[in-house]
Amino acid sequence: MSAKKELIRGKVTVLVEFDTNLADPGAQKSGEYLREHILDSAKRALDRKDKDALIEVLREWLDERSEPKTMLAVEVIKELRLTELRKDLEELRDAIEKRKAFKPFYVRWVDSALTTLGNFGEV
Repeated sequence: MSAKKELIRGKVTVLVEFDTNLADPGAQKSGEYLREHILDSAKRALDRKDKDALIEVLREWLDERSEPKTMLAVEVIKELRLTELRKDLEELRDAIEKRKAFKPFYVRWVDSALTTLGNFGEV
């Protein structure tokens, strides 16, 4: 199978798992429940060697600028230390600071992720 087809297949798999988690009635009642299930699905994607697909899905979720997807993406990036998405997090942080996305207090979660990824705030 070509690399492009593998990426598409992986992305579809990640999206199906994430959408299943979002639709789970337990997720509607508990943000922690949803966070843990999304994180487990992301770890499975890495185990399947679908890292590029996972990164594409998370990048799309960051770009959506909507709850809960964007902040779940921030958490996954932080927990799995996906440094490939550092620039995307910095752009999200900038948008929050300029009040183009989310309320200002959301910046603390993005800052936490950036700090975990390293080099945040260094000049």
